[in-house]
Amino acid sequence: MKNLHCLLLAAGQASRFGQPKQLASINDAGESLIQNALNNLPIEIPTTLILGAHHQVIQQSLLQHEVLVESIVINPQWQDGLSSSIAYGVEGLNKNVDGVLIALADQIALNVDDYRKLINGWEKQPELIACSSYSGQQGVPAIFPQKYFSQLLALTGDSGAKALIRQNSDVYSVELQNAAIDIDTQEQLAQFHRRQTM
Repeated sequence: MKNLHCLLLAAGQASRFGQPKQLASINDAGESLIQNALNNLPIEIPTTLILGAHHQVIQQSLLQHEVLVESIVINPQWQDGLSSSIAYGVEGLNKNVDGVLIALADQIALNVDDYRKLINGWEKQPELIACSSYSGQQGVPAIFPQKYFSQLLALTGDSGAKALIRQNSDVYSVELQNAAIDIDTQEQLAQFHRRQTM
């Protein structure tokens, strides 16, 4: 198995949500968005959680609910967008890491099987970027081989990893329709809840 490390991005202010969406309850069990994201990552993949805005209350909640995280990194430049969180995480990776899995905490429909499908696809062609394919587009979660780390570090603004996927032709797509659900507003979360109970 390749040496893979996951960066789970959850540093945003969630201004459109109106409160720290990372702590919003997403199911009848009262599980928070951030708990859900961590619980659905494959347990065998080392994970770094990247926090920024609201990091104190999020860390307090994780501690209170006894949610274990291998490492937590606070991005002081979180206002510079997704790219700064990616760079912060990539900079801290061990030199022996073969690839980095970039995941977003607010893609709440993704499950362990989705991530394993993506990882299995990448391990067949580990020299390529393995990305999610959904609703006619390519995006995250995505796995970037080490040779792309310098390009990840060079990203700017809120473009994130999707911009890098578009710029490269060496991409392997894995269909993950669950990746299409991305929560930015309370209405989107309410719609997700309604679909779950139908």
